[in-house]
Order: sequence, then C-alpha cells, then structure tokens
Amino acid sequence: MSKPKLYVFDSCPFSMRARFALGLFDIEFDKVVMAFNDAKTPEDLVGKKTAPILQIGDLTMCESMDIVHYIDENLNNGDNVFADDVDPTIEEWNKNIWEIVNNLVVPRVPLLQLPELPDQSAIDYYNERHSKWEDREGLIANTPSFIEDLQPYLEQASNFIKSPDSINGEKITINDMHVFGRLASLTFVEDIQFPANVELYLHTLAEKAGVELYYNVEKR
Repeated sequence: MSKPKLYVFDSCPFSMRARFALGLFDIEFDKVVMAFNDAKTPEDLVGKKTAPILQIGDLTMCESMDIVHYIDENLNNGDNVFADDVDPTIEEWNKNIWEIVNNLVVPRVPLLQLPELPDQSAIDYYNERHSKWEDREGLIANTPSFIEDLQPYLEQASNFIKSPDSINGEKITINDMHVFGRLASLTFVEDIQFPANVELYLHTLAEKAGVELYYNVEKR
C-alpha cells in the first residue's frame, strides 16, 4: 500500500477527524495543508473545494466521516473502532454547542499564523466564506458572554467523560471522535477554563493521536 496523503486545513474540525483517526491507529501519512483560497488542488482531486481529502494510490475521497470509516475498516486491521452510531446525548451536545464554538473560534482564526492562511488573499477568502462572523472585533469583545453560554456544555462534557482515555472509560469510540474534535477547536480561545478532567482528556487523546492542540498558535 502506498503511503496515505491527507489534504487538510489545520484549523478545520473536519480535517481533525481524519488526522485523529490516522494518528490513533499509528498510520504514517503525509499531511498537505492547502491554502484556504486554493481551489485548484481540491477540484483537481475530487471535483470540488473541500477538506479533508484522503489519497491512497488510485483512491481519492473526501467527506470526513467517510474518510474516518474507510481508515477504520481498511487500514486498522478490521477492528472497526468507529463502527457504532453516535450516542444521542453526544449528538445533541455537539449540535447545541456548534454555534457557540463558531462564535468563539471563527473570528480568531484570521488573526493567527496558520499554514492555510499564508497571505492576505487567503485571509480575505476565509473572511468572505465566513461572512456571518464578519464583525470579528465585536464577537471577540463578546467573548465573556460566549464563554458563559459555553460553561454548561463544558460541565456536561465533564460529566460524560469517564476517563482521560475515553468517554466511556473503556475504549475510544465514535463518540470520542466527535467530542474531541469539538473541544479541540476551543483551544484556540485562551480565556476558556476547561474542567480539569476535560483538559486532561484533551491532552491525553491529542497525545495518543499525535495531533497538536491550538494553545500555542502564534498571533499575526
């Protein structure tokens, strides 16, 4: 088998899913960070602008969960770690926290030195695609209110995370894929204080999967 190549945006939670799966299973791969305004690369690969994209030999595919399931079923000795459905409680938590996370994260991304934003044209394209959050200064000024809104969901996560190694306290499942990705995005926001067990969970799974959290991304 040829070495997998994964095309991503570092700040993208969907790209994080694929990176998490490959890293968790100790699969060596080449990570290619596309510029956010690079339409040619993904269109040449899969016919549309998207991330992540997995390429292995003659196989090229997109859609994060399709990639995760392919990795799980074909590159992980058939263990099918992510075969089960997402727990309804986790699914509802993820749905409810989505807007708060975006209000906190999206305005900050253009202010950081990320490889998918190498120049002003990429930053401008990012802002154009995220025009709903165009009042970046106002949103960042409203951070305390958003963090207050976030707090009950962090407490809920603290309750359903049973161990640093997995949500259920026994093994990593599809629930961890969804929760870790969402919580990891919040490490862009320096003012958030995670419950102790949530922070330990984040660091433990990041180390297991060989992915970096966003605490130390430098500002422009």
